[in-house]
Amino acid sequence: MGPTKMGKTVLVGQVVQDKLWLEGQWLGDIDAFWTKLAVQLNIPSTKTSSKSKSDVAKWSIKAKIDVGAASLASDIGGDHGKTLLDGWSVDIPQDQAVVRALQDLKTAGRTHSIVIDDFHFVAPSVRTEIIRALKPLVFAGIPAILITLPHRKRDSFTGVEDIGGRTRTISVEAWSDQELKQIAHKGFEALNLKDAGDAIADRLSQESYGSPELMQRFCLELCEEVNEVLETERWTVPLASPTGDWASFFTTITDEQATAWLEKIARGPKSRGKARNVLPLHDGRQLDGYQILLAAMKSLGPRLSMTVDDLKQEVVALLAPGTDIRKVQITTKLIHMSGIAATSLQDAPPEVDEDEEVIVAAEAEEDPSAGSVQPVFEYAPNEVPETVNIVEPFLAFTLRWHGDKYLQTKA
Repeated sequence: MGPTKMGKTVLVGQVVQDKLWLEGQWLGDIDAFWTKLAVQLNIPSTKTSSKSKSDVAKWSIKAKIDVGAASLASDIGGDHGKTLLDGWSVDIPQDQAVVRALQDLKTAGRTHSIVIDDFHFVAPSVRTEIIRALKPLVFAGIPAILITLPHRKRDSFTGVEDIGGRTRTISVEAWSDQELKQIAHKGFEALNLKDAGDAIADRLSQESYGSPELMQRFCLELCEEVNEVLETERWTVPLASPTGDWASFFTTITDEQATAWLEKIARGPKSRGKARNVLPLHDGRQLDGYQILLAAMKSLGPRLSMTVDDLKQEVVALLAPGTDIRKVQITTKLIHMSGIAATSLQDAPPEVDEDEEVIVAAEAEEDPSAGSVQPVFEYAPNEVPETVNIVEPFLAFTLRWHGDKYLQTKA
């Protein structure tokens, strides 16, 4: 598990050799899970034979031989699997065929791992069914790898008994400053540029939110726009810092998608019935609840992950003295923000009553990330402690350097 764009998918793809790859977006129900596995194992829903009555065991051996492993025929049954010829049709239980095929592949020394990328896209009830389906396979030695977001560890065992001790969490952490600086080192060296004392690499890495993509973007802008270097220099050239200050440099860097997301989340859902309530801040601004929460996140860093308690404390610090924090409706606003952030950027925001109260914890079946869109922001009410997660590092960067534009008193 790990934040977006940190290399989780690439890592698994490179390290795990024999694998059956599934995307969370594909898995609308448990049948889709078995069907996608069956397709990758070349297992159709029916098979024909004329000389011997087919059964799942014989057919599954034949199916495995078809999976780019014809040389295994002699190892896992040889002609026994090839006795299935054309002639008559019989229904094959897909789940049984898949399980037997995987078991026999393991016996033949060709263990295949089941990989589900973006497991958080799967609806909660379907996640539970999939974990239950994987449980006997894992117990039999068939590895299952679920790729998900940092705060989604519990998705691998929630609702399934006796799975404890059978799971392990491998975290793909945000890149450290030292790792990010290697991007600058290699790039500057290739261009024959000298960064005296690593001063520039240090500053860029500190603003990258652990994201190699952000670090690469910074390096590109610094070389092309500040130093006007478009190709390798003939001789070593000292690298110049931005003219003026670093703030002017970072505020010139924008990401259109992250900016659009920030604007949409700050706007919140459509207010039904009456104008949205605004509250006074100690600095004189009048902001609504969505703006106040974003202002508090910005004031905290923003961090990629923060507890709701920390967020509440920061809200109190921002509000004008005597303002009741309950009027912000923090839980309600976070649920709405999380729901908006998990939809398509082109989707219209939902319409809600301004004074609407919602339950403290989101319903299990209303997991906003269960869909086909990678969420950029998530409120995790079921975590201990409750957390707020900026899933997209570009959104955190945009809130830090461009957020004030969306956190002003509305005319």
